[in-house]
Amino acid sequence: MITIDNLNLIAFLLSLIILLYAAYTDLKTREVPDQVWIIYFPLALILLIFRILLDPRLLAISLISIVIIFVISFSMVYVGLFGGADFKAFICLSIALPMNPLPSLSLLPSINPIFPVSIFYNAYFFSVSMIIYSAFKNLNWKIFKGKELFNNFPKTSFFMKIMALISGYKIEFKNLEKKVYLYPIEEFSSDNGKSYRRLRLFTNAEVDRDKLIDILRTHLKEIERQDVWVSLATPLIFFILLALISNVIIGDIFLWLMFQIFPVLF
Repeated sequence: MITIDNLNLIAFLLSLIILLYAAYTDLKTREVPDQVWIIYFPLALILLIFRILLDPRLLAISLISIVIIFVISFSMVYVGLFGGADFKAFICLSIALPMNPLPSLSLLPSINPIFPVSIFYNAYFFSVSMIIYSAFKNLNWKIFKGKELFNNFPKTSFFMKIMALISGYKIEFKNLEKKVYLYPIEEFSSDNGKSYRRLRLFTNAEVDRDKLIDILRTHLKEIERQDVWVSLATPLIFFILLALISNVIIGDIFLWLMFQIFPVLF
C-alpha cells in the first residue's frame, strides 16, 4: 500500500543516493555532472506530486519550502557563494524533501518546519570545520617547516592576516597546480609601477581557477619564493549530505545549539 510515510522514505533514500554520488564527484573533481540533476529533479517532483495527491494539505508547506529555498539559493549564486551544482542540489532537495521525511527518527525535537532551510544553515555550520583544518596546516608550515607565513606581503593588515589564517593556508606553488580543489587567495597589485603581493580572501564560486594560476605563475617567476596562499574550495555538497543525514538522525543541531546558548547569554 502506498502511504505518505513510504513515499517520504523513498524520497529520503533517493536524495541520499544522489547526494552521495554528487558529493563523491564534487570532492574528486569539484564538478558534478548535470545528468545527476536531470535524474534527481523529475523523480523528486513525481514523489512530491504523489504525496500532495494523498494529502492536499501538504501543498502549502511544500510551495513555501520551494520558494524560500529558491530565493536563498538564487541570492547565494548572485553574490558568488554558490556554484551551479549547489544551486541545483538545493532546488531538487526542496522538491524531494520540503519537510522532514522521518521526524520520528530524530533525537532532537523538531524546531524548523522548513526542512531544506535547516539543511542549508547546518551545511554551512559543518563547513566551519575547515577553519580547524586551515589552522593545523598553518601551524605545520610555521612551526614544523620553519617557514614564514606573510613574507613579501608589505601592505597586509593584521585583520587580513587573521582572516587568511582561518580561511586558507600556505603551500608550494607546484602543489597548487596539481590539486584541483585548491584556489589561490592572493594576487599581485601595482603601486607607482612596483608590483607587490596582497591577499584576496573572497573568491567567486564560479571563478576561473586556471586563469588565476596563470597570472600568479607569471609574477612568481620574478620573485625568489615559490609559495602561495590558497583556500580549500569548500565541497558544499559534501556538507549538504552531512546536514541531510544529521538532520534526519539527530535533528537540527545548529538551531538546537542556538537555543541552548542564547538563554545563557541573555
